Amino acid sequence: MSVVNSVETVWLIEDNELKKANKLVSKLNYKGMELAVLKTELDNYNQDVLIKDQNNEYWKMNIIRISFDNFAKAINDNTDISNTRYCNEVMRYFSQKSIEGYFAKKIANTEYFNMCELKYISKYHPELYKQAAKCRDLIRERNRQYSAKREEELRQQIQKKVEEVNDKFESSLTNIKTKIRIGGRVEAQDLEFYKDNDYYKGKTTQNCFLYLAKQYGIQIPIATQGFINNRLVSYDFTTGSYSYKITNNKKPSTKIHEYLEMIQVKVKEEFDNSVKEMKRKIESLKGER
Repeated sequence: MSVVNSVETVWLIEDNELKKANKLVSKLNYKGMELAVLKTELDNYNQDVLIKDQNNEYWKMNIIRISFDNFAKAINDNTDISNTRYCNEVMRYFSQKSIEGYFAKKIANTEYFNMCELKYISKYHPELYKQAAKCRDLIRERNRQYSAKREEELRQQIQKKVEEVNDKFESSLTNIKTKIRIGGRVEAQDLEFYKDNDYYKGKTTQNCFLYLAKQYGIQIPIATQGFINNRLVSYDFTTGSYSYKITNNKKPSTKIHEYLEMIQVKVKEEFDNSVKEMKRKIESLKGER
């Protein structure tokens, strides 16, 4: 059998921590070179080749990935030309590379070093450790800055969306209040807004009349709320006439006039108070002159 499984000491990163653990390793010998991978990775499309050190410990550093199954097949059947070609190409790559040269090239290109690579370098190539650690820190800081930039861009995008929705809400609410104040006919509509301008509280949708009732502290019975929310189409704040959806022959609300008139009173009071406050400010500015 070409593949041998055995428990070996493996250095690897698990749960974002560097660990030295006993792992089941699958190994084979292809043209005099041992290829070893974690057995748990055999079901993957390809596998990370484990590097064996002078102490017969294995290191999972994600340096090169291979199709372990292709090598096993090549050993058992060398008549598959495409498979053999693949294996020979991989072996040629191995023959032309050295682990020290690989690390030196990464340093020259200021590439990222994972914790497993740094541990290996500290043990077997200490002369490269300071430079490798510096590369890691530079990339981590670059990634931190990039993440911070992306977070700020996302925050601005979210805030812009909130402002657009709430600006539209405020504009719609102002138009509705104006129509109510002057006695116009107001269409029942759902208003969308973000409470406290907070995106993460979710978008709230509420019937315009029920929103105003809540704003002014007007307590409307549940049944009347249901009529306003589900059946009221429009209300004329001059004549008191209204249109509504006919559902299962249910009668219209008998109390709707009472509560919508209360809303109109509050809207007018709010407008009058804002006018008074504006006049007060103007007089105050005149006095300062």
